[in-house]
Amino acid sequence: MNALTIHFAALLANAAAPASPPSDTATTSPPPEPAARSASQMLQEGFSMKSRDERHVLKIGFLGQVRATVRGSDGQPTSGVDVHLARPVLEGHLFDGRVVARLMPEFAGGPPRVLDASVVVTPHESIEIEAGQFRPWISRGFRTGLPVQALADRGAVVGAFRIDRDVGVSVGGHPLDGRLEYYVGVYNGDGPGSTQVQQSPLVTARIVVAPLGRVGYDQAPYLRDSGKPGIAIGLGAYTRRYRTDAAHAPTATAKAPIDTVDELGASADLAGHWGRFAVTSEGFWRRRVTSLATSDSWGAYGQGSVLLVPHRLDIAARVGSIVVDHEVSLPIEGGLGVYLADHHAKIQAVYGYTHPVHHHGTPVHTGLLQAQLSF
Repeated sequence: MNALTIHFAALLANAAAPASPPSDTATTSPPPEPAARSASQMLQEGFSMKSRDERHVLKIGFLGQVRATVRGSDGQPTSGVDVHLARPVLEGHLFDGRVVARLMPEFAGGPPRVLDASVVVTPHESIEIEAGQFRPWISRGFRTGLPVQALADRGAVVGAFRIDRDVGVSVGGHPLDGRLEYYVGVYNGDGPGSTQVQQSPLVTARIVVAPLGRVGYDQAPYLRDSGKPGIAIGLGAYTRRYRTDAAHAPTATAKAPIDTVDELGASADLAGHWGRFAVTSEGFWRRRVTSLATSDSWGAYGQGSVLLVPHRLDIAARVGSIVVDHEVSLPIEGGLGVYLADHHAKIQAVYGYTHPVHHHGTPVHTGLLQAQLSF
């Protein structure tokens, strides 16, 4: 970058140029004033540095969430307020966005750690190569970012079946003007930040068909869409083998130490939107085979949201079912979102109830109020 233009969108102000001396031969019209930017546009642009030809851009962003939570179980309520997320984001967009490097650490909820550290190369819309540490392309739920959730998070069902960030390579694309998506990935299989190599890699695959055009990974598309309907049907699958001792357990759901676990999983998802309405639904299946037993787990949820006040207020509800180790639970959530500047500045209130079907369980009530800022 030989010459850089540095701007911070929230502080944009054009200095008044000195008036030109009067001319006897010609008059010039004053330059048009730049169009006023909305708060959403300013937050979306954030802080960036551009090359003179604007082919290369360095962006600095941030995702922060502050959450107040009240939780009641067995007559013993607990409450607290915490910084739920604190994630600075550094992105470099090179050659008109054909190469994007991304770095995102997390400073909330424990010691600082790196979540995303990846490079995406897109030589053509039908070919996208991603390498580094990132979220695998399997289900729609986990690939939909936290900033664009209609409720405050992804929910208990996605949490029970998600495959966490990992180090690897994915090849995908969006041919046919986004009417088709495909992804195939190979990862280390030991989760984020690990330097251990698993016995076999995590191998993933995902395919999506969207007959009306590409459907973005955003649970409130009505905030920005013109009302054009969209529908997408996706299928995902993965396989891996891992050890479950403390040094190698890839997820918090791994249980007692066993030499190895062969795991196979699959998911199906449906997403659609039309005008002020949006729906998402997913189903999951997972099989784990050890030297002691074979266990199958299932999960599914359906979610819907409605925009009540354009650009400002929506309501959402989600109902799910989880069957893990023969224990069944039914999580139910409902809430509303107040949008001050799209997803960039919003407040969400959510009530959740988890009903255990088995006789040993205890109903859990959860209420939370969350404020989000992202740019």
